[in-house]
Amino acid sequence: MSTKKQAKSTLVFIPFPILSHQAAVIQMAKLLVDRDDRLSATIIVMKLPIDTKNNINSPLDSNINIVELPLDDSNFTKWSKLSPNAFAVNFIDSQKGPIRDVVVKIAKSSSKIAGFVVDMFCTTMIDVANELGIPSYVFFTCNAASLGLFLHLQRLSDEQNLDLSEYENSDAAISVPTYVNPVPAKVWPSIVFEKESNFPGFMRRFRETKGIIINTFLEFEPHEVKSLSDDEKIPNIYPVEPIIETGNDNLNKNDEIIKWLDEQLDSSVVFICFGSNGTFEKDQVDEIALALENSRQSFLWSLRKPPTKGKLEFPGEYENHEDILPDGFLE
Repeated sequence: MSTKKQAKSTLVFIPFPILSHQAAVIQMAKLLVDRDDRLSATIIVMKLPIDTKNNINSPLDSNINIVELPLDDSNFTKWSKLSPNAFAVNFIDSQKGPIRDVVVKIAKSSSKIAGFVVDMFCTTMIDVANELGIPSYVFFTCNAASLGLFLHLQRLSDEQNLDLSEYENSDAAISVPTYVNPVPAKVWPSIVFEKESNFPGFMRRFRETKGIIINTFLEFEPHEVKSLSDDEKIPNIYPVEPIIETGNDNLNKNDEIIKWLDEQLDSSVVFICFGSNGTFEKDQVDEIALALENSRQSFLWSLRKPPTKGKLEFPGEYENHEDILPDGFLE
């Protein structure tokens, strides 16, 4: 019998280059390698030519390797004139060559590449996986309900020749299998309406993969997960449980929040969060604040500062929330 140690199988993770997506991928990689010591993970980090505050400072398992690509800002001036969504599409597409080179180097080592796990915004990397004969999976960082909305809109566009851009600012609502009630067009993501972002083509790539990993769990979204799993035109669905970052520089602040929550009555707190890129103008913030006041409920609100108008940058933090909230709201 041979005593040669079996080479590890490697999963290649390609996160979108912002902190929240990178943190989620790192936590998922930790989860997977902890479950099987025959598995290792390589996370390829792209660098945007703008400040994303994406330093990876989580403690990493020895079976997780980080590869940082060099910054290439040669097309930044040209792309900066595009919408943020279109900028991201062009930037990610430009990284296929460098990522292919990294993966080829990994493949020449003793590791066997078991698969690509690409971020929901990095589906162009499926081309690299296909070229190298490697199975690909999409990591969808949102919930199962929204995945169902995106895939349903793509299907309507392809199969019924529906022009999604015509629904912008429309009062129309459509029935979506993963939602109990019709979904108004006014709450669809902006990328749906941007022809330059090619939303249908973007979502079409999801259907080419071996499976879709979703940041959710069955007990939280039983109807939504079942709806997706029952659809034969959708790849296998893998709820991966809530992926959250457990170690960062804000632990003291997190402790304060948890302590405050522990002091509240059960099921009494409204939590408001629109993601790391979710921001609002002053009039929208005022409306949300008014609704919170009228609800007379305790609340926890993650409120981010919008990017500077006319500049391509990511949301930031308010130094003083009184600058954006209505007078007297914090009293």
